[in-house]
Amino acid sequence: MPATELLMTDRRRRIGIAALGCLIIAALGAFFATNDSAWPSAFMRIGIVLGSLWLCLPKSNRPAAWSSPTRGKLAIIILIAIVIPRIKFLLPVVAAGGFLLWLSRPKIRRR
Repeated sequence: MPATELLMTDRRRRIGIAALGCLIIAALGAFFATNDSAWPSAFMRIGIVLGSLWLCLPKSNRPAAWSSPTRGKLAIIILIAIVIPRIKFLLPVVAAGGFLLWLSRPKIRRR
């Protein structure tokens, strides 16, 4: 096993333990902290971010999620990032386009 792979699995394990620890502290804080305390929500957010990082890191039998990006994948990600914030404005355009396509379809003659 290469040294860098061992280092990444060790990092993955440490990040997983830290994420689990943060989520446990947040759960305990939800029960024992006062209502005006901000630390349980801070630990919850940190635990969620570390957990998502833990999911993306490579395992010994699976490469990292970002290790093989293709041009097609990158183009789809960029298109999704552009379209999602503008979905309210694009829905009428898509509906009008669908209606025009429905009108221009070939007519089926029944005998």
